[in-house]
Amino acid sequence: MLTNFYGESPLYVSARNGHDKIVKLLIDNKANVNKCDEDGMSSLHVSAANADVNICDKFDISPLYVSARNGHAKIVKLLIDNKAEVNNCDEDGMSPLHVSAANGHYQIVKLLIDNKTCINICDKYGMSPLYVSARNGHDKIVKLLIDNKAEVNNCDEDGMSPLHVSASNGHYQIVKPLIDNKADVNICDKFDISPLYVSAMNGYDKILKLLIDNKAYVNKCDKDGMSPLYVSSENGHDKIVKLLIDNKANVNKYDKDGMSPLYISSENGHEKILNC
Repeated sequence: MLTNFYGESPLYVSARNGHDKIVKLLIDNKANVNKCDEDGMSSLHVSAANADVNICDKFDISPLYVSARNGHAKIVKLLIDNKAEVNNCDEDGMSPLHVSAANGHYQIVKLLIDNKTCINICDKYGMSPLYVSARNGHDKIVKLLIDNKAEVNNCDEDGMSPLHVSASNGHYQIVKPLIDNKADVNICDKFDISPLYVSAMNGYDKILKLLIDNKAYVNKCDKDGMSPLYVSSENGHDKIVKLLIDNKANVNKYDKDGMSPLYISSENGHEKILNC
């Protein structure tokens, strides 16, 4: 069969792009379903051809993994129906559930859960499927995972939780269900940074108020002694500064270099903050 410069066959590229009818036509006409590209990727990796459903390339990526990552739900179902291993991970420990959750493929996530995938599997960096979906703002998938007993306080290798990454990225619609399902609002990473700290630093006032309403500590400092009030003052987030002060943030808290919120806001020219 003719291939391109990278060793990709017509079957391979049509399968990769989810063209089910073309894949079927090529297979019916005896296309080589096990032909691999230069990285060891076969057509089956991106389709549902009738071959070894658990074949992996040199990165330990399976056909189910790549189909899940690319959002091909029909192919995922066909592979599962043909006994594809739902928990096969790549060389970084990322599972089909990880990549489908990270990319917002709700239907595939549900298919994998219905077929007994491991909900709380973590990659080599400690990131769970809930973590990556929370980080990327996929609220429906977050809810689905939580409903299926995903651990809301699982942290990555740096101590960052799903609440940290959703708060850091401004995903209010994810922060709320995490808190409602007992996410620890005062959990800190290895730098002593809390979810409230990252929301203050990035200017997400609605998330900050939600965290405060759920008893998040307003004066919790990082390892350098910088408080949420300090970093919000530094970045010019006047609404955040006012909200923190209204909730008894210590205006005279100094960092390890002896700088206060007043000092840093003055240095950075944030006039509105000086009037808070």
